[in-house]
Order: sequence, then C-alpha cells, then structure tokens
Amino acid sequence: MGMAPNNFEVYETKFNILGEKMNELKKRVNTFDKIKEVLVELKILTTQQIEANAQRDKILREHGIALAKAVEALNELGKKQDNHEARLVALNERLSENREKSSIDINEIIKKVIYIGIGAVVTVLLSGIIK
Repeated sequence: MGMAPNNFEVYETKFNILGEKMNELKKRVNTFDKIKEVLVELKILTTQQIEANAQRDKILREHGIALAKAVEALNELGKKQDNHEARLVALNERLSENREKSSIDINEIIKKVIYIGIGAVVTVLLSGIIK
C-alpha cells in the first residue's frame, strides 16, 4: 500500500486552497468597492448635472421672455416708423401744394397790373367824356 498523506499535509493543502479562494474573493470585493465608488461619483455628477440643467433652463426662460419683449418693442417701433413715414409723405404733399399756391408768377402779376392800368385809363377817359 501506498503511503497515506498525514493529516498535516491534507490540512495544509486545504488551507492553501482556502487562502487562494480568499485572496480571489478579496480581489472581487475590492473590484466591487471600486465599482461602488464609481457609482457614488456618478450619482454626485448626475445630481450636479440636474441642478445645472435647472439653472440653464431658468436662464433660457428669462432670455426667452426678454427676447419676446424686445421683439414686441421692435414691432411697435416699426409701426411708429411706418406712421411717421406716412405723416412725412402727407407733410411733403402739403408743402408741395403750399409752394404751388404761394409761388409768385411774375407774368401773371404784369398782366394784372396792365389790366388794372388799362382799366384805370379807360375809367378816367370815360369819366372825362361823361361829364
């Protein structure tokens, strides 16, 4: 018969196997700890991102309101400008009409003076004849 291993060798072998398994489990636990750390960091980053998004959304809403008001003001200015342009055209037309009415036509004045002069001479002559 062969020689049976003594109890010490059997237990030593079992302890060595258990030690190796324990080292392997420690590595896995360390890996899980690292994963847990990454997950905690990811959770923190996600929370920060949510807060940053909320702030960004608030700023975008405020800018949207400001832009809407600016567009409304520009539309009002455009309407006022159109109104001013229409009034300017009307004023230019009236100015042109007034220029036409107030322009002095020298030829017309000379004609009227001649007619008045002739009328005065005729009146004097006729009044001398009639007396």
